[in-house]
Amino acid sequence: EAGIILYAEEKFEDSLKLFLKALEIYTKICDYSEVQNDSRRHKHGNGIAIVNNNIACVHFQMGNSIAAFATFEEATRQTKKHMLATKGNMDLLHVATTLCNVGYAKLQCKDYENAITVLEEALLVQQSVLGDDHIVVMKTRGNLEFANAFHA
Repeated sequence: EAGIILYAEEKFEDSLKLFLKALEIYTKICDYSEVQNDSRRHKHGNGIAIVNNNIACVHFQMGNSIAAFATFEEATRQTKKHMLATKGNMDLLHVATTLCNVGYAKLQCKDYENAITVLEEALLVQQSVLGDDHIVVMKTRGNLEFANAFHA
């Protein structure tokens, strides 16, 4: 949570340091859980994906889009892998959150075609969990409309 607060305060380097430390801790816990065949491994695996999503957001805000997109890709891969193991709605929403962040970053880079692809996937996931009238779904739809307006 401290990393999120620092991110909101635009203290990106400090935020990144905390997120990287959190990633290190989650990774150690997950590795230990895997060795012990601990059922909490899935919970910690999702934590790794969430922290990677946050790290990617920080990289993007710091102007390092290459690191951001590589980390977003890893977060998406991890979240989808975790989702297959647990099949929970919260996991679906974590996937959608990461996809929305990727879509927003693609919009900022004026990569409208790829933004549309990613945002459409995020929207489908959100609608499957939240329905059509949820504020999060409406915001994603708005970003998609924005991307479509510039893609034409």
